[in-house]
Amino acid sequence: MPSKRSISKSTFRGFSRSDGSVGIRNKIGIIYTSSLLKFISDQLAFSKPNAISFGWGNLRKTRDRNEIETLVGLGRNPNIGAVILIGSNNADISISKIADEISRSGKSIKILDASTLRGTKDGIRQGKILTKKLSRELANYKRSEADTSNLTVGVKCGGSDATSALTANPTVGLVSDRIIDLGGRILSSELTEMTGCENMVRRRALNHKLADNVISTIEAAVEEFEARFGEEHSMMSPGNITGGLTTIEEKSFGAVMKTGHRPLVGMLSPGAHPTNPGWYIVDGLVAKNIRHFGLESDDEPTDFAAAGAQMTLFTTGRGSADGNIVSPLIKVCANPQTYKNMIDDMDFNAGLILEGKESIEAASGRLFDLVLLVASGQLTNSERLRHNEGGLVYSGTSTRVMELATPPGSL
Repeated sequence: MPSKRSISKSTFRGFSRSDGSVGIRNKIGIIYTSSLLKFISDQLAFSKPNAISFGWGNLRKTRDRNEIETLVGLGRNPNIGAVILIGSNNADISISKIADEISRSGKSIKILDASTLRGTKDGIRQGKILTKKLSRELANYKRSEADTSNLTVGVKCGGSDATSALTANPTVGLVSDRIIDLGGRILSSELTEMTGCENMVRRRALNHKLADNVISTIEAAVEEFEARFGEEHSMMSPGNITGGLTTIEEKSFGAVMKTGHRPLVGMLSPGAHPTNPGWYIVDGLVAKNIRHFGLESDDEPTDFAAAGAQMTLFTTGRGSADGNIVSPLIKVCANPQTYKNMIDDMDFNAGLILEGKESIEAASGRLFDLVLLVASGQLTNSERLRHNEGGLVYSGTSTRVMELATPPGSL
């Protein structure tokens, strides 16, 4: 294991929030709690370039705290400077209660109570007034220098192939080490992709209790996976196999590389935002008997955003084109040929390592610099292309909770 080096402090330019967090984007989050209100929410988001629309279509009927805390965690993300909540105070969980929980972050929150609206047009009219007001408020936020200790970064892989563990994943691992050494936080999930690496994870856990909790959670995720897909399933996608991976253990070793070498300091409950530096595992911010399985590539970045991550480092060997509406994804491409084929979607070419043109150490330094540039406002390719996906696993199926269509003719 590499020793902890003496690293000079690095900074980025972000938006300071009243709760002490720092955003790397300055967005209005327009959050709906019923699919019936998604249309209004989307129309409001179209009205301002810094507004985003997302929500949970069935929240009006839920009593599940995990679902509510996930939505609250997303609303508290430091990339969101202000919030409009569209819902009803007549629901099982009132929109005012959700607003109260998000308001603890200190950001401006406006409520559009559907039970008082006179239809769609009235909702859009009132909502645009609120959106315009909040947009003026956010214009007063200016970027200022912030310490790297303010960063919370998710690490995720999707479309892995045989090059992933040779280039992109170890490069991200060294960046993870550096962020933690500078006081930041690294978030991972992909519980089934820790299969075969349990002892590695156990050795890095801060204490025995945490280690036992993590191992039991991995086992529960595997059991749930097998219940859904059968014990004969390899827990790898056909693309993984075509790309040269042969066993889940082989894939898992590569996946765990992204987390680096520093201690595992905790597991996160729904919507929890960690404050101490270190590596955290996110235990799928959904009902406790349903966890992530590394199958839906856009879901875990949404989990990370709900846990306060300002961005996610997303490694891929076979390619990926999705993004995230709250927290941008930096696409780190492991395979040089994939990078050439998808250069408009990829942000970083780790394939130079495979070609012998760059060392892993040099690549990690270049990637860390890119992290600071994106944190300071540089757009990722998925942002430029307006990929605004995001989802969560709900009741065993992937549920879109943040998907905003691009207005016609805008590209």
